[in-house]
Amino acid sequence: MIPRIVLFLLLAAGSAWYFLDWNPAHTWRQIRGQIAAPEPTPMYRWRDARGGIVYGNQPPPGVKAERASGGTVSVLTPPVPRPLPAAAPAAASDPLAGGKTIRDLATERAIEGATK
Repeated sequence: MIPRIVLFLLLAAGSAWYFLDWNPAHTWRQIRGQIAAPEPTPMYRWRDARGGIVYGNQPPPGVKAERASGGTVSVLTPPVPRPLPAAAPAAASDPLAGGKTIRDLATERAIEGATK
């Protein structure tokens, strides 16, 4: 069994070497030649309608933009949101006040309808 597997692997490797002209060193040279560092994307800056400076790789049409010089890019963290105001207490006319669910309310109304 094992000699058959070894024979199959040798046959497959020989076929690849012959038909595909497979040479690991040559193949890696080809791959490295095809992989190139990407060109840096030009960055532009312009002012928006509120007067703030906006950066992007393509300015909107009709806006005067200048090419931003190279440097570092800063990432700003958003401000901490203010807490929401406290919820107003539930009105007495609210049927779901007091933690009742719609199912509880429907059950109560069904019981009231059945007893009338």
